[in-house]
Amino acid sequence: MRQTATMSERSTWDLAALLLKQQRASMSECLASVGAGFADPRPGTPRAADRKWIKASGRAARAKALEGVLAAGAQFVVQLLGVAEEHARALEVLLVGQDILPVPSLTVGRSIHEALLVVCWCADPAISTEARLARAGAVTLGSAQENVRTLRLTPGNRSAELQAAIAGMADMQRYLERHGFLLRRGKDGKAEFADRVDFGGARSTTSPNITEASARYMPGTHHMWVIASGATHSRDWFTAALAGPRGQLAIMAASPVFDYCDRAIDVLGSYVGVDTGEFHRRAHVRRHALLKRAESHDVRSFVAGYDDYAAVRDRPL
Repeated sequence: MRQTATMSERSTWDLAALLLKQQRASMSECLASVGAGFADPRPGTPRAADRKWIKASGRAARAKALEGVLAAGAQFVVQLLGVAEEHARALEVLLVGQDILPVPSLTVGRSIHEALLVVCWCADPAISTEARLARAGAVTLGSAQENVRTLRLTPGNRSAELQAAIAGMADMQRYLERHGFLLRRGKDGKAEFADRVDFGGARSTTSPNITEASARYMPGTHHMWVIASGATHSRDWFTAALAGPRGQLAIMAASPVFDYCDRAIDVLGSYVGVDTGEFHRRAHVRRHALLKRAESHDVRSFVAGYDDYAAVRDRPL
């Protein structure tokens, strides 16, 4: 009978895949609490402040419409989290494949990074209610507009789908304008697509600048956004210099995911008032288990306790 390998006996790439799987389970558990906190916010949280602001903003019909815009933004965030999980599953498969594929592995990791950066941008607890409303309206409208653009470029007879997409986009534009959002449609104000959504004193682009978001929300791992762009865009400076043992490549691809998850959970937990300490402690145990496999590495940054790590992993929002 074959014995199951202990964690210390596992190959580094098997260990990385196992730890990512455990991280996904922890994310799901924590996000369930976040969802409950969004639906029934605790007093004193940014989410509760949003509800209070919206309720005081005018008639019941307008308040319901604004809450609907935030709900649409929340649904967009849920979809992004689902995308991040799917990419994490793909990374697990790549890590345990017959041959490690560093370029696809880092590209998939970058996709996780981007999805969670947009989550942070949408749910930022440090911005005003007006700003969150502007961002929620902008990302929802931006998605509808990109649907139209994509269908126009897709081969075949897409007329029925295209007309439905155009109608949906127009409905969204009218809905936002009817409830106090100002859509910026180019210099002449007559463009079909809006590139910015303003609400009150806040403004938001329909296409968030991800590089800026990386520097803002995940400064501790911003270097990975730049490095992984070399893989994603097939840059010679990256691909020509890529070398190292399989275990090191697995660490490079997998370890940043724990940092991405930490910041996304920080933001979401802060917004709805969920205690995320246990999630972070478990994530740090996994991070430590993987990074201690690294050779010729400065161990001080990953053998610290969680409190020490949390103090330095990223600057406050």
